[in-house]
Amino acid sequence: MLRKCVEQLATLFRARDVCIYAQTYEEEQLTEDICSLVTGVAPYKIDVDPETTDVYTYSRHEGLYCLKTSEPFNKLVRKHIDDVKNIPQLFQFIRGKQDQIQTTNRYNGFTELEDLEKEQSNSRDEEAPQSSASIFILKDMHLFFDKEVIRAIRDLKENVMTRQYAPIIVTSPTLDLPCELEKIFTYFEYTTMDCEDCYDTIYVDASEAGFSDEEILGLARSCTGLTQREILRAFQHSIAAHGDIHTKAVHDEKIQIVKKSGVLDFLTPKQTMEDTGGYENLKTWIRKLKTAMDPEAKSYGIPQPKGAMFVGLPGNGKTMAAEVIASYLDIPLLQLDLARIMGSFVGQSERAIANALRVAKACAPCVLLVDEAEKLFGGYKSSSGSDAGTLSRVLAQLLNFLQEDDSGVITIMTSNNVFELPPELTRSGRLDAQWYFGFPNTEERREIFEIYLRKNTLNVPDNVLRYLVGETKNYSGAEIKDVVKNLVVNAFYRQKNEGKKPTRDISVDDAKKAIASVIPVYVSSEEKIKSFVQMAKGRYLTASAEAV
Repeated sequence: MLRKCVEQLATLFRARDVCIYAQTYEEEQLTEDICSLVTGVAPYKIDVDPETTDVYTYSRHEGLYCLKTSEPFNKLVRKHIDDVKNIPQLFQFIRGKQDQIQTTNRYNGFTELEDLEKEQSNSRDEEAPQSSASIFILKDMHLFFDKEVIRAIRDLKENVMTRQYAPIIVTSPTLDLPCELEKIFTYFEYTTMDCEDCYDTIYVDASEAGFSDEEILGLARSCTGLTQREILRAFQHSIAAHGDIHTKAVHDEKIQIVKKSGVLDFLTPKQTMEDTGGYENLKTWIRKLKTAMDPEAKSYGIPQPKGAMFVGLPGNGKTMAAEVIASYLDIPLLQLDLARIMGSFVGQSERAIANALRVAKACAPCVLLVDEAEKLFGGYKSSSGSDAGTLSRVLAQLLNFLQEDDSGVITIMTSNNVFELPPELTRSGRLDAQWYFGFPNTEERREIFEIYLRKNTLNVPDNVLRYLVGETKNYSGAEIKDVVKNLVVNAFYRQKNEGKKPTRDISVDDAKKAIASVIPVYVSSEEKIKSFVQMAKGRYLTASAEAV
């Protein structure tokens, strides 16, 4: 099945690009699609004669093979070229193909103006003439970019318009081009399958397994972003474990991808909307997120959600809110480990962030959590002097991702100190909203206490609950949680000392001691917090229905 991105590759062929860098893990699938373009099976024309055009594949391990594209792809014959035993001989072979007599090519950039006008006039009445070509797919050639290979490629690039079309396509999972070749190669990303691609790929097998069309669509959404090999592996694991295909197997395969990235963590959300007290404005926004991700919303013209910046005081639920979003939308939650992004080798950090963002897109729709972003990006101003601009380049990749990505990755960034963050992160178009998380108000404190008391199965009279709520003004949600934890300890300790069998009943004395044992951050850093609260007024959307 042909990927949609192959249309871009067909355009590169029609434009007679000679050096193409194809970033992909799916070499065989890309080769199949190129053969489909050559044979005319694909719907996109590339203006080559399938009878006289061959596709070659080369790897350092297997050597050079010719794929006879004059036959339908399912009857292709791989013929080994015995004369090519090393890379220098490979480039001599390519030059020999390039030096063959050039047939008509209406995309010749050196055509005289009057000839071009005449040719364009003729093309209105008949199809453009086709030419022969030799297409070379060089697998992982970037690993051998030494000075001889670089020079050979640059020599092949010269005067190509007057020779037979013989493009080289370097395939690799990572983008790694020396500066000498950056201006020569055209970058092409052979993207992983979207929902429609996955649906077409799995439809036959899923139908035979008894899935309905609606179930197949749901399974296809789960498979989005995986390669064909990964989908097959997930199905094989599911069948081996359960006897049939389960969506959970696809979910587990995506967890494997995240873990292998090295810079992303897969988190299991522990908080739900019901576990969250207060923040009614934020909850309304989360419900709108779910609506915006509905296929009907997309057809209506509603753009894919991008995410938000959560700022505020420590312990007030910024990270928890990211968990709530993931659980409510029922999508994976990934956390970007900023410490593991920064490496000591040249280019390591840039490759790490690029790989992390690529994995996030493969897992889309998902929530990507960048927690306490100021810890890394706080030093962006001095990056040119401290790390030769590495942090600035990492930031630039993230900014470009936030601006351009529409795959369904919802990026949630949290910060306790927005003064340290670059203003570019919060520019309009990169994130959908900026939310301020302040101390919970009276009603919100009551809700938070009720949630934690219920989780700990504590029996608290109304007068004790009123006391707890009234005495914890300017306490954060995390501090209220600590108060309830201390309630459990105090009640157990008191009843044991009284010689009673411990119960879940809480007294006012238990509440007083529990509150006294927690020193809120508002007390320890009052001046800083008051300054921050004053600064936040009017600058951010307030997560609470009532600003405090």
